[in-house]
Amino acid sequence: MLSRQRFIVAVSLTLAISIYKARAAEPSSQGLPRYQMSAGQQLEYAQTSESTINGVLRFGDATNWTVWVVRVNSNGSWRIIVRRRDTNWWIDDDGKKKEQPAVASLGAFELFPNGRLISHQSLADDLVLDVKTLFPRLPQTTDEMRSKWRDEPSEVGQGYDLAADAPPAAGTSWQFKAVRTGLMDTGWAQTYKYQFSFDLARGLVQRVSIAGDREFAARVSEKATLKLDAAHDADDRKSLDLLSDEMDIYLAACKEYEDISDRPPVGKDAEKLLNDAEKVLKDARAKSTLPMVQSLIDDKLKFHAATYKSSLEDSKKIADMIGKPAQAWEAKDLDGKTHSLSDYRGKVVILDFCHRGCGWCLVSMPHLKKVVDDFNGKQLAVLGISNDREPEDAKFVADKMGLNYPLLLNDDLWKQYNVTGFPMLFVIDQSGIIRDAEVGFTPKLRHNVTRVVRDLLGGTAKQSN
Repeated sequence: MLSRQRFIVAVSLTLAISIYKARAAEPSSQGLPRYQMSAGQQLEYAQTSESTINGVLRFGDATNWTVWVVRVNSNGSWRIIVRRRDTNWWIDDDGKKKEQPAVASLGAFELFPNGRLISHQSLADDLVLDVKTLFPRLPQTTDEMRSKWRDEPSEVGQGYDLAADAPPAAGTSWQFKAVRTGLMDTGWAQTYKYQFSFDLARGLVQRVSIAGDREFAARVSEKATLKLDAAHDADDRKSLDLLSDEMDIYLAACKEYEDISDRPPVGKDAEKLLNDAEKVLKDARAKSTLPMVQSLIDDKLKFHAATYKSSLEDSKKIADMIGKPAQAWEAKDLDGKTHSLSDYRGKVVILDFCHRGCGWCLVSMPHLKKVVDDFNGKQLAVLGISNDREPEDAKFVADKMGLNYPLLLNDDLWKQYNVTGFPMLFVIDQSGIIRDAEVGFTPKLRHNVTRVVRDLLGGTAKQSN
């Protein structure tokens, strides 16, 4: 009798273990696929791509990714450090294949099991790293999993529409697809499609096929394949902890550097601001001991040094314009109507110099649309000044971006305003005096411009969503 009881217990335990293992291979207890990681884990991905221009093979790259799971955070996310190493090649006019030295990028972010991602890089670095190729957003509900879901746009206006080929089945590889929906994609008439293969048992993307097509400027097509090569424990956990600590130093320095550089230095303060920004990087370099992190900081210091002189020259040009009358001009809008600066005397005017080929110009436009909404009915005119030589390109941008302000055609006016880069905007007061300038894109663009306009109008803006 006792042996029979033991047999029943043994069978019950075996059955329970089998059920547990089966459940562990399922997407989750709720039937939803989720990432599964542990501190100290290391992932290795490899990607290859080839691109054609007007049907002729012209360039490509080989990319190796290393992903380190540094820790599990109290909110259930993982702290991730990722290194991307690119080797680019191209075919020259003689048909010979040339190769550039490998370039490495390093970044850090927090990843939640559902694919929500909190980045710690600059916007430009986020675009370079493109980690959502490795960690796409996963469905939040069963209904989404059975139909479609969306990864909302980031600060650079880049989102994804995702859909599953079929609901996941226990212990299998789950297939789903995505279409990237970025502002730059819209402006450049380009489409990027992704086909993901997700390992439900491991909780990781195991393979991605990417197809991209662009019609703007030239017909460019790209094909790429990414696959998971290895997933194992990091060789040296102590070194991984050190890398995490030094990445914190690096990212804090980058943030402080960007805060100092956020608004273009103007006038006599320009040199001091640039020197302060450089000191932040040098202090971080002195604290760093890992060659991987030191190399990142060295690259930023080299870029700072290379642009130091031009930054000072640009700031002087801007300083010389602030407080002085804006150059008079005339330009036609897309309907052929003539506009002139004098038409807007008595209003605050924002001139935004842009063109279709400038990705950051496209990213800036939704911010300016919101500025228009913020001051709806008040004495403000926002005018885009297109530097496109072809009116069709300007019209394409206005239509696709849904601009709520006029886009004027003038590919020569930028010289009169000493435009040093695109996008660049000027704020002109009611008397035609230039009061402020913004060079490039910043996530604070709307805030910065709204503050200046509010001061000039002597009132407050109604913040739209």
